[in-house]
Order: sequence, then structure tokens, then C-alpha cells
Amino acid sequence: MIKPSLAFAIEKKIRKDKIFESFYNVFDATRQEIGLDYVDSLDFLIKTLEKGKQKKGLISALIPLFNKLKETYSLDDKELTSVLLNEIGRRYRVSKKSIRRLIKSEIFVPLSIFSADIGVLEVVVKYLHENERLTFSEIAEALSRDPRTIWTAYKTACEKRKGLLKVPREDKFVLIRELTRENLTVLESLVLYLRNSGMRFCEIGDLICRDQRNIWSVYSRANKKMKGGKNE
Repeated sequence: MIKPSLAFAIEKKIRKDKIFESFYNVFDATRQEIGLDYVDSLDFLIKTLEKGKQKKGLISALIPLFNKLKETYSLDDKELTSVLLNEIGRRYRVSKKSIRRLIKSEIFVPLSIFSADIGVLEVVVKYLHENERLTFSEIAEALSRDPRTIWTAYKTACEKRKGLLKVPREDKFVLIRELTRENLTVLESLVLYLRNSGMRFCEIGDLICRDQRNIWSVYSRANKKMKGGKNE
């Protein structure tokens, strides 16, 4: 699984790659020949790469080019497909939301969005809705929360923080599924994940703008819940 920061760096390099340019030209010519719109053509590309072999037409040239790119950037099939779709989708002006649905990609949350003036659930919801363009029902499903809870969190977040959240290119990320542990709040899930990743309480506190004593309490509570305690 490729992280957003690495994917961004590879996409930036691949834009100037001659092999990718050949790949794109062949693919776009095929799209026009078949008569597919932009989104359907990306779905067609996924299925073509999954099959691995094509015997006829322009599309037959894609597989060797794909393999060369995979070797050049040391990516597996799924990772390179994701990078290619993001870059081709950018050229076609296909939304990130549509691309994510096509490749069923994991959702990442940048750690830089957390701060002391806004709750963890609130800022995650705001980021997913405004930056990632997810609907409230999609966010509710991703976080395993009631849609009404998500709407309330978003409304509160907007009252506390105006405008789009800015995310540094060289950021650290956490998978959204790490924030959805059963019986735990989003904050408890986050702290448990970071602590189990080897971070000290003071480091976690600095990262998400919380007092380290509060972080210890959250971690202790999360551990008790994980061992069979009920949600408080």
C-alpha cells in the first residue's frame, strides 16, 4: 500500500517520464477509438491491467509499458495502477472521489490536521468532507458512526475552524480504518494506534496538541475497553 506522500512524489516524477507519456498516448488513443468517456475509460484501464494480457489492437502495447514503469518505480501492480489512475484522471479532470471509488483505495488522514482548538472527530470529518470530498453518509460508513453524529461534528468543526485545512506535502498519515476500532472513540483509536506504533506519550501529545497526561489517560482507557470494558 502506497502512502499519499510517496504517491505524490511518484506522480510528480511520472509526469515527465517518457515511458508514461507513451503509456498515456496509447491509452488515450484507445479510449477515443472505443468511444469511452473519461470515467468509463479509467474503469476499462483497471480491468485491462488486471487481465495482464491483450492480444489485439493498440491496447496490447500497454502491458509492456506498465511492466517497465513498475520496475522503474519499484511498485506492485495495485500501487502503480493507483498512481496511473490518479495522474491520468488529473489530465482528464476526473474527481478524486470518482477515482477512489474506481480503485477502492484506502482513505488516509494527515496527522498535521489535529490541534488543540478542535476535537479529533470534528477535524477528521471536516477534512474528509472538504478536502477529500466525501459525503456525510460516506464518512459515517468509513468511521462506523451515525450520519447525524457526523453532521453535528462537521457543524461544530466549521464553527471552530473556517476554510479548507492545509496539509503539508511531506506529512505523516494514518489509515482511516485505524480510527474505527470497535467500542473506542476516534481519539482513543488514534492514541492507541500511535502508541502501538512506538511513539511516547509526550510525542503523541505534541503531535495532536494535547497534554501528555491526557494522552496517558486516553491510552489507559482505550486499553481497558479493548480488554472487554464497555464504552463510556
